[in-house]
Amino acid sequence: MVLVEDDRYSIPMAVAAFKKLVFKDKILAIIGLASPQTTALFSQIEKNKLPTITYSGMLTMTTPFKRYIFNHSTDYGDQAMMLIDYVMKDLKEKDARFAIATGDAVWGKRAIEASKERLERYGLKLLDIEILPMTLIDATTEAMNLKRSNANYVLALHGVSASVAVYSSSKKLWYSPTFLAGDASCPDVVIPMAKSAAKGIIGI
Repeated sequence: MVLVEDDRYSIPMAVAAFKKLVFKDKILAIIGLASPQTTALFSQIEKNKLPTITYSGMLTMTTPFKRYIFNHSTDYGDQAMMLIDYVMKDLKEKDARFAIATGDAVWGKRAIEASKERLERYGLKLLDIEILPMTLIDATTEAMNLKRSNANYVLALHGVSASVAVYSSSKKLWYSPTFLAGDASCPDVVIPMAKSAAKGIIGI
């Protein structure tokens, strides 16, 4: 049996849902908490020995080691570095110009820092950094800034809504870089949501 609780991306609601699921419903494990909610519940997860599969792209989920936290992927910093390496080493791009669209959170800052660090190895810099709100549905301004930067590769390391907004808004502006998408920026739902704007996305 699967029990579902919606925390609405809210820490207080996540804590309340956690307590209900653990103490009333006596669950075996929990799946799907995002970064802020998992972080807030670290001590409770440990105390109750509850296996938790988090939907978080943060290095702090696994470093230092946490016995009951299981991550679905590597963190956004590692993802950014792998995507950059793919362009430079596998695609052997001679004229790579990078920008990034990410969130104003710990995971977004980690993605930016890692991108800068990896690009420095190739003698390159980020041409633009766009910080997007979680619930963004129109990214015209951000897409315009990306287009002005003349980046031909844009690292998209965010959630579905903000990523689709960037893809769609860029298409409307006749801007078609190759989007290098982190895992949360390229799940199956992106294609029907972004439609033709999803063409050419390279997902992690």
